[in-house]
Amino acid sequence: MHKLILFSLCTFLCSNLWAQKLNTKDFEVEARYLQLPNIGLDPTFSTYDIKVDGDAALLSKYGYTLMDVKQAMTLDGYNKVAGGGSVSIQVNAGGPSASAKNLSTVEKTGQDGTKYKEYSYYHDVFISSSYKIIDYKGTTLEDEIVTYTEKISTSAYRTVDEANSGYKIDFESTGKVNQSLRSILASNIQNMRNQLNYDFGLPTKTFKVNFETLTTKDHPDLSKFDRIKADVQKAFSLMTPEDNSAFVAAMQPIVAFWLEQEKKYDPANKDEKKMNFAMRYNLATAYYWMDDFDNSRTYVNMMASGDVTPNTGKTMSENLSKFTAKLKKLNRPGQHFKLALSEEEKTRSGEAEAVREAAYASGDVSKFDDFNGALGVTSASIVEPAVLHKKGGTKETGYMVFESTTKVPDFREPKYIRFGKADGRKVVAASLDYTLLDSLLIGKQMYQVKDVRISAGIASLEMKNAIVEKVVDYKRTAVVIVHPPFMYAKGLLATDEPLVPEMLVYNKASKEYLYADGLMGYTPTMSKNVEDCPEAYEYVKTKKPAPAGQALSPRLKTFANAGQMVEALRIYDTCAK
Repeated sequence: MHKLILFSLCTFLCSNLWAQKLNTKDFEVEARYLQLPNIGLDPTFSTYDIKVDGDAALLSKYGYTLMDVKQAMTLDGYNKVAGGGSVSIQVNAGGPSASAKNLSTVEKTGQDGTKYKEYSYYHDVFISSSYKIIDYKGTTLEDEIVTYTEKISTSAYRTVDEANSGYKIDFESTGKVNQSLRSILASNIQNMRNQLNYDFGLPTKTFKVNFETLTTKDHPDLSKFDRIKADVQKAFSLMTPEDNSAFVAAMQPIVAFWLEQEKKYDPANKDEKKMNFAMRYNLATAYYWMDDFDNSRTYVNMMASGDVTPNTGKTMSENLSKFTAKLKKLNRPGQHFKLALSEEEKTRSGEAEAVREAAYASGDVSKFDDFNGALGVTSASIVEPAVLHKKGGTKETGYMVFESTTKVPDFREPKYIRFGKADGRKVVAASLDYTLLDSLLIGKQMYQVKDVRISAGIASLEMKNAIVEKVVDYKRTAVVIVHPPFMYAKGLLATDEPLVPEMLVYNKASKEYLYADGLMGYTPTMSKNVEDCPEAYEYVKTKKPAPAGQALSPRLKTFANAGQMVEALRIYDTCAK
């Protein structure tokens, strides 16, 4: 009897000893999940296509193409299709710009009270880009403008002369303005992508999750907790963002163990309540990652109702309520699921694929998926079928893309005139190299590439690889527009004024290009061109107006005296040789 009482007393003392010395420590595992969006798409949607607009020439100046932007703008978690997506993302990449150089003057006071001024130069750099997301029914889901502004400045100097020298060092020698423009372009593209995915994307994320485990030495359950810790780590390794079913199955015996332990320790006992709290925390956290939010809420609320760090439970309860409300708004089951490609989506993308296949079969490169991106086609672009006739007799057929208010390319800047042709199923894009060309057909207009010598009395102007556009053709003469192949003249004729297209008379007999309006004015110059025809000479000298109802080509209407010149050459063509 004495031994039995002694054993019972020992058991009681040991039990209380363990209760008093229970220690826990957290351990860390990694959860993988889908981050839910702020707005979200219809749960039946799983595909998207993307179209990019922008100033291709400006983007290329800072190291980007429209295709680069297209590849950067992805909607995380969704399948990108070439066409027929459940949503279409329409992007305008914009282009960075910088203000002119500005002088800043700041008045300051020295320690001795003396006032002085500091001078610095600065540029304001700015970019505005935008994107729009539209569902296949035509409903606009978001129309977002993303802007960025920054002021870049030199150091401050005591005199304007020092500021001028500093500008050369800080900006001109380093190319700082262009560096800043390149940087804000890259940042704005990334900001657009971030905003798009914050509102609609399903990016894969990882999160460090903490659980509590027993660490009290010589505790009879220590080995069980150690085993459970290893099991938790193994279970979380099975979790994927698209499917947590294997993880949930592996967690079942772990949850059962924690449920048993939670009941074992009394939340009202001062020596046991911390262990009870730890088990409730483990259960709340486990159920959360198992996407079992009702059971998670049960144990979160139990944590909040106790007196062991109740604020932790209250915070978890508030966060869980917000999260489940978001799930309800987005109509999602949790944060582990796989988007399913519906039959309707297959049909839409299949129809788009059929259109693409037909385009490939036709060989019409303008209908290829990457045509707009490869050639930088924007809403301001003019797209015309084109044929390049090269020196040596070969030719290439495709499309010409350019931007112009006159509907004609600005041949002075060939790098901004893009020619695209098909290479299998790809679009090959290139700028123009006039040295390789004999002529080019753009739309219905043929342009000859020639070395032109323009006669002007005793002087003449020679221009290699000029582009000659024939507008009016007569037997003896032609009215042509000669386009300079570069923006500024070089050598002795170099000036700060850009070269401009000239309306000229081409004399077929002498093979000369003649000014119609020279230094002495139109009448003396043009009368010289037709002096061997009395009727035409008289028409020019008497300054008669162009005949009423004359069908003057729109290409000539911007040139002075074009109507009179065309009429004079018509008369000249009827003269007896």
